Amino acid sequence: QVAVQRFEYTPLVDVQRWSSVPHGRALFDSIVVFGNFPQEELPEDLGGVQAVESVEQGNYPLTFAVDLETTLKIEAE
Repeated sequence: QVAVQRFEYTPLVDVQRWSSVPHGRALFDSIVVFGNFPQEELPEDLGGVQAVESVEQGNYPLTFAVDLETTLKIEAE
């Protein structure tokens, strides 16, 4: 592990340049996102402030999103 520490913060553009993947082609065709932060229910009355739900859109053909709510929630897009 000590030998690879110098590559810990290598930019993805360098990894792509060093790989055998042709220039202009994506290195990855999928991603797994694990949300490990608490998600609390918002109160009904926010004092005139309206709650907004965020939606994220990735640029991968296949995305798995995993969240731990009351149960384990897995979404594939």
